[in-house]
Amino acid sequence: MNTKTDSHECPFLSIPNDMKPIIALIHRAEHDCHVLFNARLERIDLTSKSFLILGASYNNTSFSQKDIAEAFFIDRTTMVNLIDELESRGLVERVRHTEDRRQYRIILTQKGELLFKQAREIAYQVEDEYLGVLSDKQKEDLRGSLLLVLNDQNEKKNAPKCGDAQECWTGVKTKVKDIKAKVKKAVVASVGLKTPK
Repeated sequence: MNTKTDSHECPFLSIPNDMKPIIALIHRAEHDCHVLFNARLERIDLTSKSFLILGASYNNTSFSQKDIAEAFFIDRTTMVNLIDELESRGLVERVRHTEDRRQYRIILTQKGELLFKQAREIAYQVEDEYLGVLSDKQKEDLRGSLLLVLNDQNEKKNAPKCGDAQECWTGVKTKVKDIKAKVKKAVVASVGLKTPK
């Protein structure tokens, strides 16, 4: 009996739908989006991690290098290397934090803001392409469901609710005292939610 599968068949997708946990589906979708997004970002010489750093600093000058690293689960060494690279390209500047001189705030330069806007458009294009099979209503339902889950997790950890996608993209305007709140807001941004038009 020949049990060899078609070389083009995806082992994950061959599993019956009722045997695929939602968590596994989210993980697989995140992986696919991550690979596609990184491939597109290569055109402007960025990575998804660099994009997240630029996004966290866009219109927000209160986040420290440490805050951003913790928000996106980037280890210290990698974070330093990423900031060094972005700084050498003139995209960000390190500025001593006014409230904690041991910390650096990450400030976008004008060049960094322009590149972030380019990268954000790429993120929107990837989102439209990857979710192209869904109707506008299905996309909004998916967005709403993900925000509902994330906000529920925030509440369980005594963190404030995430706002809309725009808040997550631009960050809060005032100093956020609880690092857990920063993490949750940044995580919503990291999934690339698009601001409703």
